[in-house]
Amino acid sequence: MTARPPKTLRQPATGERYSLLGYRAAQRHRESGRSQPLRGSADLHARYDRDLLARLGTEFDRDNTIFEAIVNRMVQGIVGVEGFALQATTKSKRLNRMIEDDWREFAKAPEVRGLFPWAECQKLVLRSVVSAGDVGQLATERQRFQYFESEQITSSRVAVTKPCDCVERGAAAEECPEGHRVVDGVETDCYGRPVRFYVAPYSRDGSIRVGVEEPYGSDVMRLIAHRKRFSQTRGIPVGVPAYPMLHRINDVLDANAVAWQMLSKFAVAITREGAADAAFNESEADGDGRESPPDLADRVVELDEAIIFHGEDGEKVEGVARNLPGGDFGESVRIYLRLIGMPFGLPLEVILLDWSKTNYTASRAALEQTFKGFVGWQRFLKREHCTPTYETWLGWQLASNPRYAPYRDRQDIYAHGWDAPEFPWIDQLKEAQAWGERMDRGLATHTGALQSVSMDRETFLQTRSREIQDAMRTAREINAANTDMPPLDWRTLVGMPVGKTEAAARVNDGGGDANPDE
Repeated sequence: MTARPPKTLRQPATGERYSLLGYRAAQRHRESGRSQPLRGSADLHARYDRDLLARLGTEFDRDNTIFEAIVNRMVQGIVGVEGFALQATTKSKRLNRMIEDDWREFAKAPEVRGLFPWAECQKLVLRSVVSAGDVGQLATERQRFQYFESEQITSSRVAVTKPCDCVERGAAAEECPEGHRVVDGVETDCYGRPVRFYVAPYSRDGSIRVGVEEPYGSDVMRLIAHRKRFSQTRGIPVGVPAYPMLHRINDVLDANAVAWQMLSKFAVAITREGAADAAFNESEADGDGRESPPDLADRVVELDEAIIFHGEDGEKVEGVARNLPGGDFGESVRIYLRLIGMPFGLPLEVILLDWSKTNYTASRAALEQTFKGFVGWQRFLKREHCTPTYETWLGWQLASNPRYAPYRDRQDIYAHGWDAPEFPWIDQLKEAQAWGERMDRGLATHTGALQSVSMDRETFLQTRSREIQDAMRTAREINAANTDMPPLDWRTLVGMPVGKTEAAARVNDGGGDANPDE
């Protein structure tokens, strides 16, 4: 019996090779001649490029329509119009009301310049983190906050010869021979913890005054940063992977806009003897005293509606043949915009605000993913910006405001929450009916329904309880002042349904039996 020849593996086609390589992808990378990926910490990778990337992001936000639209969508969806609202959650309702009233007054001008209310500070912080990677916040002696842009946090120092905290705690000095180091304007100890920030002021013309940096300790200043690795100190702009594509698609769009503009003009060629001198004589006097006739460039005149060329016999101007955008140009742009939006977590429809080429199911899936990303950013802002700001402000009140003296020793004095903007259902009626049906049949919970619109149930119940109590109190006051009128039911003030028969027969001191705790 003849032995069967050994089975050979099929050589994958060119397009399949990289998908089947697995660990051999490293060998393929070396054979391709590409530069090898640099091994090292995130700070090492960002040492030479972070500042340029931050400046590029800021420039894109100024000049690039696509980038600005993306950042605008993120700010509108994550922070909303009014920003995050504070809700004090101590066990004392009286204290909660006092804190919230004082915070609302403070929130009118929380920063030292007095230009931005609290909602605008939240928007600008998010905008700075997305476009530049980070932003600094300083708690000043005036009990107001000062914000420093990413470019201001800089230093020419690379090391500081002082012992680390571990040495000060009694460890052997040889454990920290290098002392502190400065990473792009941030001084860190031997554990990599930020202990000091160096901030360069702006000059009168707005440029950075490098060399006169002011140091601020981490006890009064914090860096709100977008980080992707444990070894990273400074923040990196969110859309960096899309920057090369942003450059190219912007150039493509500009070039095609110029081409359409040129084609829309009326072109005229004037051929005559002595065209060069005639063209010069017909132009405005240049006043430079030159006697020689103008060159070819001076004989092509561009007007708002036309282009005129003055030529001698036998001369002509020919444009380079080019292909105008075809019928698939728009679709190609849409594909690239979809790719650009991926690092930001935004689908194409949200970037363009165009839902004409999608259906309900696809729209719902796209928005659900977008909202999940927005929830992550909301948690980031609460953790890195809102809560530290509130706790610092409340610390000021406890230290200097006599009205807070009786509450200084409370264990729950800092208990609080933030009401973030809700994300609407795609079809509110359909979604509400579906959740109602699921809860009626025991297939879903109230917590799940609230989570579907990014609401925390505990926060919702606290807010709803406060609304009901306020409605009861207000209804009693209105009914006491208008005894000759039909009583007002408190449920009408919180959007709860009241049956006609029940409302007509209901006579009480304010439409409710409860007496809310003052």
